[in-house]
Amino acid sequence: ENPESKTPSKNTRKIRYSSRINLIQEIQKTLASEIDPIAQGLAEEAKKINDFLDSNEVSWALQVQDKKTGEEVIDKIEKVSDVFWHALSTLIEKDDKGEYEDTIIQTITYLARFAEAPTGVSYTSLGRHIRYYPLVVSIYILFIIGTFKKKNTLLRKIKEIPLIQRSIYDE
Repeated sequence: ENPESKTPSKNTRKIRYSSRINLIQEIQKTLASEIDPIAQGLAEEAKKINDFLDSNEVSWALQVQDKKTGEEVIDKIEKVSDVFWHALSTLIEKDDKGEYEDTIIQTITYLARFAEAPTGVSYTSLGRHIRYYPLVVSIYILFIIGTFKKKNTLLRKIKEIPLIQRSIYDE
């Protein structure tokens, strides 16, 4: 800065701008370090499942005429859900302190939505109900491993999860 002028010099403005960027980066880095990578990863996998189920990858007007077609649909869903199911089972089995029970409940809650076709899309019962498959398998995993590991608190919490109505804003 020029001592006789109250106008900051170009160098000072660059430093101020640069320090703002550094501050913002520091804030983002600090907040990112506070995010639990396990909780974030499980939530991201649950979102992938929901995004897949909301898409047309599995027809809402699904009609299975033969065994091969049925297996293909199940395989698609299992491929998208596989990482989530493995992470969920590992977490339930290994989390002896119950640190991730809320994370588990949150991600199962995220999957627990009514399977409703978007407005204007024709559908069949099978096309709607096949979308519960990832949720049902997830609850099965939780129940089997949770019972074996005597995770009574987790089992009590899971029974309180409602199916959530899809918002018109989700469409």
